[in-house]
Amino acid sequence: QRVSETLDGFAPQATPDDAEFYLTGEHIFPFQFDEDPALRPFKEVAEELARNDDWRNLYAGLGASTSAAAVVYTDDIFVPRELSLETADALGATVYETAAWQHDGLRRHGRDVIGVLMSAVGL
Repeated sequence: QRVSETLDGFAPQATPDDAEFYLTGEHIFPFQFDEDPALRPFKEVAEELARNDDWRNLYAGLGASTSAAAVVYTDDIFVPRELSLETADALGATVYETAAWQHDGLRRHGRDVIGVLMSAVGL
């Protein structure tokens, strides 16, 4: 939410006709922890995480001494293939690309996806 408040395309009043308009997709907002009974038990922890504004770069330190792997879903309707490949390349990650799974691959085929990733990094 904090980041979306700084970008015009995420503004609550933004419309598809605006110069910048972004879908919130899988973003989580504070009101959801009040409205969704399944999320209510996590409200306090979510608020604590949201207050943290000094997150370190999660990708810093990746390089020659660190193994990284990524699954790229060829036909992912949410993440453009080229963006996935560029990101993996920037991180030096080994890529396993497949059209066998979709965006929900980890949720629906978790054991297989994790197996591919672990194998790619030699575990």
